[in-house]
Amino acid sequence: QISANPPWSDNLFFVRHCLYNLSSIVKPQSHI
Repeated sequence: QISANPPWSDNLFFVRHCLYNLSSIVKPQSHI
C-alpha cells in the first residue's frame, strides 16, 4: 500500500511521537 505522504513525513511523525513520549516521561505533569 502506497501512502499519500512523502517518506520524510512518516519520519517526522515518528520523531515527534518519540519526542512527545520522552517529554511526557521526563515531565509527566506537563502536557502541550
